[in-house]
This record gives sequence, C-alpha cells and structure tokens, in this order.
Amino acid sequence: MHPQVPPPPSSATAPAARRPAAPTSAATTHSAGPIRSHYQSLGVQGFYASHGATYRNPHFMGVRTCLRTLLSKWVALDGQLSYPVLAQDDGPCRMLDLAAGSGEATQIVNEWVQEQTSNIMAGIAVEWTAMDPYTQDAYVERIGQPCLPISFQDIAAGLLDTSSSCSSSIPESWDLVICSFALHLIDASLMYGVLSTLARRARFLIVLSPSKKPEIKPSMGWALVAEAYTGGTGNNRVHGWLFESQLYSESE
Repeated sequence: MHPQVPPPPSSATAPAARRPAAPTSAATTHSAGPIRSHYQSLGVQGFYASHGATYRNPHFMGVRTCLRTLLSKWVALDGQLSYPVLAQDDGPCRMLDLAAGSGEATQIVNEWVQEQTSNIMAGIAVEWTAMDPYTQDAYVERIGQPCLPISFQDIAAGLLDTSSSCSSSIPESWDLVICSFALHLIDASLMYGVLSTLARRARFLIVLSPSKKPEIKPSMGWALVAEAYTGGTGNNRVHGWLFESQLYSESE
C-alpha cells in the first residue's frame, strides 16, 4: 500500500465490477493498535510487504461514512467549479483508487453509485484504475479486478508520463482520484511530485486519513473545496478532504 519500486505490472484499468463480495476468511482485519506496532517494528513498507495479501483496513466503517459524505459533496459541486464533475455527461466516470489496499474505497464507491438516482452519477458506469505495490492479491480477491503494482515513488519519478508497458494501459486522465489511509504515511519529499503529477491528470482528489495529516498545499496543484470528519472514537474517527485540481486544464 506504501511502496518501493515493484516489478512492472501486467494489467490495468477495468470497468466497475458487480457489487463485490464480502472478504473471505483468508483476509485479516488488523486493528489500528497492532498496525502501529507493526509500523514501528517493520516499517510501513515492511508491514505491507509482509501482510499486503491479507490486509483489511480496521477503519472501514469510518472510511465508508466519510467517503460517502465527500462523494455527495463532490457531485453537488457540478457546474460550480472550474471543471465539471465528469469529463462526459453520459460517462463513463474514470476513477483511480490510489494505494488501493484491499479495495475498500472501490467497494464503497461502487455501492454508492448504484444508489444514485437523481444526480449526475445516476446510471453512470465507473471505470476503475487501481494502484498498490503490495496488496494486489487482496484487491483482486475483494473486487475481482486488476490492481497495478505502482508506488508513490513511481509516480513521483514520472512513471505515468513515460512510455512503458504500465503507462500505456493507464488512462490519460481521471475524473476523481481517491487515496485512503496512505498519503499521511509517505515521505514528505515525495508529496510534491506525487500530488502535482496527479493534479495534471485528474479533476478532483479525495484524501482520507486517520489524522489531520497530510497537509496538501496549493503549491502542489490542489485547492480544498470540501472536507468531512466522522467524529466518534477509535477506528470510527476519519478525516477527509475533497480537492479540485489547479493544473488539469494545462494538460488538456
């Protein structure tokens, strides 16, 4: 979920699948406390390298509440900001699940989209790209679609802008990027490269975190337009932010 440079991927974007099945018994839901202790003993990359195939986010219900709130705010902004919510009014909607884990965000969005009847997302298909260098197996198990082993380091180094077997199968742009429980863990030196690259390829960005970090500055190419906080205690506390790209028009 939080990368070193992995081997090149073999597959990429796929349309949204049927409503995903619940995790199988092989999956392991790690509580927040033990995960923190694993981070301390193994390091972030070491933890996901060791546990990526069975990882499940213990904050799932808080993530679900916060993400659904921000999705509703996102569609409500259609026509009010610099960019429309969708590149094409009749779809498909292209989304990127970045540091995708076991596909929690993909599952939540797919379920939310199916419920929409009276806004711009009603009847719209979602085409997903998923990226995570460690949890591809967990993502495929939960969602049934491919996940590219692309890391934050890869993005900061310009992989999305180069000609490779990986980049050739990635869309030129996304309507929305979702990064759940990942950006607050990456090295600060990568933030500008990752976020400015995404800002040139995506209209909107949703970031979810268990804390008030990361700090995403306007100089990174994103303007804050909405935020959400679930409140509660323990794993229920999730912070979320919706950003609009300030660089996307330059790449069109």
